[in-house]
Amino acid sequence: VTSSSSSVTLTKRTPAVTVPNQSQPIGTTITLTATVTSGSASVSPDCSACVQFKVGALQSSAVAIGTPQNVASGTANLTGVTTGGGTGTFGSSGGYVIWAEYTANTNLNAASDSGNLTLAQPVDLTVSAPAIVQVNTAATLSATVSPASAPGTVQFKVDGTNHGSPQTLSSGAASISWTPTASGSYSITATYNSSSTTYLDDDTSNTATVAVPAAVTLTLTGGGQTGDIGSSLNMPVTISPAGAAGTLKLYAKLGTNPRVEVDSETHDGTGSQTLDWASPANAGTYTMSVDFVPDNAALFAAATSNTQTITISK
Repeated sequence: VTSSSSSVTLTKRTPAVTVPNQSQPIGTTITLTATVTSGSASVSPDCSACVQFKVGALQSSAVAIGTPQNVASGTANLTGVTTGGGTGTFGSSGGYVIWAEYTANTNLNAASDSGNLTLAQPVDLTVSAPAIVQVNTAATLSATVSPASAPGTVQFKVDGTNHGSPQTLSSGAASISWTPTASGSYSITATYNSSSTTYLDDDTSNTATVAVPAAVTLTLTGGGQTGDIGSSLNMPVTISPAGAAGTLKLYAKLGTNPRVEVDSETHDGTGSQTLDWASPANAGTYTMSVDFVPDNAALFAAATSNTQTITISK
């Protein structure tokens, strides 16, 4: 019995080569990178001296950079590429097209890809903000870039979320208004978007921390009292929130005279406390009020109560 024979043709795969876009500061040493995937777990793209990096707008006229590089674990790297200095392939800031050409072998076809390399001057981005801002009170967030000649916009962020629209820089500075609606601690950052190829974008600024203290409400009662010179008068006050730590100061104001502090006590944390005016020295009708002075202005806001009227007789 004679069997018939057949032939099988194996078609080589064409790998996928990827050159990522990157932006780098001019004057530094950089690494050019390409990834290679075969599309099959059984076929490795790894090889020796098989990826040639080139630079040029068109692949046909691109100029080789260095020697062919190995592919290891699907990645080829050309390290130690110098930039800046005004001479050489990457002597000046600007945009470059980088090519990576993969050489064909017994398992894979030749393939290539290109990516953009931008070389530009880095900037230093700094944000600032008031250390303490009251709830529902507008504050100014500021940013500066150095050098101040760098054009573009700044996007402010509050706790990592964009606040408002990008603000155009003027002489290296930009600002925006922010009104917190709740107490707490907030992180203020910003990003810089360059409008010139001379300068790099900057996605990392410092962080300015803003404390927004909890509002404190004081309610003073005890109005309508009458007393004599040298007597003692009690003025009850409620404090909300009850846990607000600080000092309560009782003030008396006679006519157009300035307020005078007549008692001061540490808030006992109960939310209800009585302040005393001992031995008033002058007769008249007094306007009474209480101030709250927080122990930590970042946690609780200062506050002033409503007023009450009392009368001191001779």
